[in-house]
Amino acid sequence: EGLHDAAAHINNFWDPRMRRQLFQHLEKGGEGLDPFFLEAAKQIRRPKESAEKAKHQADVPAQGESGG
Repeated sequence: EGLHDAAAHINNFWDPRMRRQLFQHLEKGGEGLDPFFLEAAKQIRRPKESAEKAKHQADVPAQGESGG
């Protein structure tokens, strides 16, 4: 229950920018985070990318593509 409550709090009250930063930290190994939190993080929703960021990424060729 505690894991669910911790994840629910983050899902409901942290803004997408904060959750995005959390996932960036987790992708780098999550140094300094409590094991309880690392387990709870599995239930945290990854925020959707902003429309502006998604548009920019669509305009940039993927690595290895010629782009034209």
